[in-house]
Amino acid sequence: MKKPSSIKDLIASQGVKLRALKDGAQAADRVLSTVRECLPQDCSGSVWAASQKDGQLTIMVGDPSDATRLHYALPGLQAALAGRLPEPLSKITLRVRPAPPDPA
Repeated sequence: MKKPSSIKDLIASQGVKLRALKDGAQAADRVLSTVRECLPQDCSGSVWAASQKDGQLTIMVGDPSDATRLHYALPGLQAALAGRLPEPLSKITLRVRPAPPDPA
């Protein structure tokens, strides 16, 4: 029979994975903040998530009309983001997905 593990040991062994998850979430928050700062006021509120991986920026909006409005702002956004993201930007992708409900 396998020896039971203590809670302390389980948390310590998962610490690396949890830290990586936390670091990834913080990086996505920084990218989202940067994207919102660089967008025009009428577009920034419709963006609910943004992440960057391998030079590709993915922006999530909740409504197709928001995506259309944002599509026309992309050339200015790409120029405004130059040098402000962790990686050089090669492509911007828009995704339409409903925003998750607010935790209340």
